[in-house]
Amino acid sequence: EAKEAMHFLKASIESYNKSLRLRNLAQDNIESSKESKMSFTHNSKNNFAILLVLFCNISYLYI
Repeated sequence: EAKEAMHFLKASIESYNKSLRLRNLAQDNIESSKESKMSFTHNSKNNFAILLVLFCNISYLYI
């Protein structure tokens, strides 16, 4: 069980890091964009995507 938990934790961290990289990439694209309305929309979508990934990882632990 400990081995499974460590594997899950590693996968969760990797997934979270990937989400952060995607968010940072999107943030860079937003900063280069001149439309402030678009940047707010992209930020909201990115934050939601990160929360969704974390929720899926956490729920996987309890299934």
